[in-house]
Amino acid sequence: MAFSNPTANSFIANWDVVDGADGYVIDVTLESDNFSPNLPNYDAKQVSNVSDYEVNGLTPNTRYRYRVRAYNSAGESGNSLSKLAITTNENGGGIPAAPSVDIVDNLNSQSAVKASVKDGFAPISIIFKHRKIAETNYTSEQPTNLVSATYEAAINSSYLDEIGMEYYFEVTDGLNRTAESNKGYVYKTFPLQSIPSLASGGTLSSYRIISVPMKLESHDIRDIFAPILSLYGGYNKEKWRLLRYQNGRNTDYDGLSRIDQGKGYWFNSREPVDIKLSGQAVAANQSPIPNAIRTRLESDWQPLFFDIDWDDVRDANPAADVDQDYLVYDPDNLNFKPSGSIKSWSGGFIYANSAQTLNIPVTLKNTTGGRTISIEQSHELDQPDWFVPITLVQSGSINGYSGFGMHPEAIIEKDRFDTQTAPGL
Repeated sequence: MAFSNPTANSFIANWDVVDGADGYVIDVTLESDNFSPNLPNYDAKQVSNVSDYEVNGLTPNTRYRYRVRAYNSAGESGNSLSKLAITTNENGGGIPAAPSVDIVDNLNSQSAVKASVKDGFAPISIIFKHRKIAETNYTSEQPTNLVSATYEAAINSSYLDEIGMEYYFEVTDGLNRTAESNKGYVYKTFPLQSIPSLASGGTLSSYRIISVPMKLESHDIRDIFAPILSLYGGYNKEKWRLLRYQNGRNTDYDGLSRIDQGKGYWFNSREPVDIKLSGQAVAANQSPIPNAIRTRLESDWQPLFFDIDWDDVRDANPAADVDQDYLVYDPDNLNFKPSGSIKSWSGGFIYANSAQTLNIPVTLKNTTGGRTISIEQSHELDQPDWFVPITLVQSGSINGYSGFGMHPEAIIEKDRFDTQTAPGL
């Protein structure tokens, strides 16, 4: 431990106590003498079983070193590591202030991060500590002795996960005084890439719910969909469609001005198209990302580059008044099905009984492959939960959730027997 309370003629030597010790022996020397010899009054000075001792009778503005040994009836221990101590000048000054370290804004550089160090007594060492944002433990790089007030640490790509890296710096000066910087973040940037899983054909089976899990340079809808606007000479509902379900209805391209990060949008095109995007991962640390549900049935958003387990989201929001199922579009059967996974780059639907916010911890990754729907029903009319299914077919869309009957859990308002339908083309 570092010394404390320096004056012109004294300081307090501190050390860690040792189990089983009856007391300690302390040596004090001029730094230049290196314990050969020790100061006359502090050559194997015996003190009681304490963790500090005031060393006095010293010279102003002078550098000393001290070390201790524990003793009991069995004898003395070996020497501790020696520690530097400095007396002040006659006015109480002369000792540099404790070190401090701050992060220098690196403008989200993916190659290096920087720190700025002030004060401290040389030599000053600095340690770069980092972790992937979705992980728990930090990795410490090897300490480095500073040669200037600014330090730069290189970023290895393995330091980042799908979101990025959290980091900070720790400095220790020659008087064993330490300081830590605040936390900094490097959010992963992604080169130009195509929106995956887009289909074409202009049919109900070629609809997809897309979600862009990155911060774009431009979120303007005209910039993002410039290739398809050029292909079809603008927005043409007979050629392609872009919609978002909000406020209880599908809002078409004409009612949209931007693509918001992570929100879900219906997309369909008659001809194959390639929409390429580049951007930055969502700015998130280990705090949850809020997902505001403003309407009763919301086209859910997925702001992360990895899949999320829906059950984990519900567990993280125990008070949320939402349905058990997260519904995704099934293009093969042209209807909706429950899914246990909120897929990256895609979306689905959540039903909430009131406007509320779901928090999505960034540490949640998909651990399941989905689940199947389970609705208790009977076709026997003498049973309390009798149900006669009706299959609705419209323009090739098949909805098998409909029917009439009597179930103990059925209510006039939205219940688990209601579902969503795909838009037309």
